[in-house]
Amino acid sequence: MAVLSVWSSWRGGGCRRPTSQREPGQVGLQGFSMGAFVTAIALGLEGRAPAAWVDSGPWTTEVAFAQNFRTTAEEVGLGFMSGLLLPRVWEGVSKAALERGVDYYWQLPQQTLPLGPDTRRPIYAHANVDDATVPFSEHVRLMDFLAQYPQKYAVGNWVSSGFCHGSAHHREILSKHEEYKDRLCTFWTEAFDLEPSYCSYGPALK
Repeated sequence: MAVLSVWSSWRGGGCRRPTSQREPGQVGLQGFSMGAFVTAIALGLEGRAPAAWVDSGPWTTEVAFAQNFRTTAEEVGLGFMSGLLLPRVWEGVSKAALERGVDYYWQLPQQTLPLGPDTRRPIYAHANVDDATVPFSEHVRLMDFLAQYPQKYAVGNWVSSGFCHGSAHHREILSKHEEYKDRLCTFWTEAFDLEPSYCSYGPALK
């Protein structure tokens, strides 16, 4: 998995500093949108990763495809048929991918997250209720699933609303920059067991 390859590279210092080494507990995982999806997968697979921040990620590949399919159908004037076409199109896409060695149902978050160690690693998730790219229901599914594993994950949850330039998908980093910065800084300061003074913005996680 590409995310874990990058994680291992950072632990080893990457191409810029090949001689430096970091302990696994010093390198966290963070992802946005589809990156949040694979970050959740990676957190379950790599038990040494100390924590993860996921923002606006889908819960399944099918839902991620469906939302983009509906948008495209609307753009070409076929939005009224998207509900009828979607099941057959997804079946064809997933079958074609499988024939090429890509299984869209392999290693989903619900399959990998239960594999994590019983160490209550922090995972912080954000979603916007007005998001039309990744439905808010996907965030709810993630939260409900994580609630089943309190011995494995210490879960943080941030729900926002509103639009920025017509979009509500992963826009808080711009529209609510100060709050986002505070929450992000506080989360990683605590995850890495750093002194509160390391983050000059003060505690913001509730």
